[in-house]
Amino acid sequence: ESWNRVVACPWMVNMPEKDRLMMLVGCDYPHRAFVLASDDRGATWTAPRPARVDNDGKPSIGMGTAMAYLGDGKLVFYEDDILGAGETSRWFSVDYGQTWGDSVPLAPSSDDKAWHIWDPPLLVRHPQTGHITRLSETGYNQSGTSSQAYLRFSIDAGRTWSDSVKVPQWKGTNEVSLFRAANGHLLAACRTDVPRRLTGNTLDHYEGLGVSISKDDGGTWSAVKQLYDYGRHHPSPVLMPNLDIVMT
Repeated sequence: ESWNRVVACPWMVNMPEKDRLMMLVGCDYPHRAFVLASDDRGATWTAPRPARVDNDGKPSIGMGTAMAYLGDGKLVFYEDDILGAGETSRWFSVDYGQTWGDSVPLAPSSDDKAWHIWDPPLLVRHPQTGHITRLSETGYNQSGTSSQAYLRFSIDAGRTWSDSVKVPQWKGTNEVSLFRAANGHLLAACRTDVPRRLTGNTLDHYEGLGVSISKDDGGTWSAVKQLYDYGRHHPSPVLMPNLDIVMT
């Protein structure tokens, strides 16, 4: 509250090597990507600073979303072109979030549709070494009031990606958050389109929430089970010590 400024859409990761939390937020308006850190597990935080500045010292990256920690000091977040002013890119850091650069444009889907993104990629680790072997990324495209979500993979820490897969069961969904359950199954928490009876002059706040499950590591998916018809979105699933999943 003491900042007295617009601060929106926080994303937070843990960097265990330094016992440090890193947060990505959208500051001011239009939103720009700012980062801040905590070395006491969230009790206190550094002042927010631009992830990157231009030659005039002004924040140069648009709104940031979907930050993920890749280990060994490496992070990635997505620049969301919220105003439609330019291309959407991934930005990388190799020094625990101190500097950001070496951006990679966000490619469209394999059927040449715009690739919109909100949720961070799912990290797949080697069972023995713990090193990340694959990133699984969801994206979506919208046509009028209808959405279609996709899935694609990277084996080089997000630099290049496989052809995208249009998941048939994800027709009518857009922002899809991936999560791995204790038994190895994948859970997709899907933001569902505004119910047809409510379409018209409504915000996307009227979208709903459903879940889809894959038992073959993303090869095939179940039909979306609707949890909320409308008014529930941006889920955050957590695996508890007793192996329950709590999704806020």
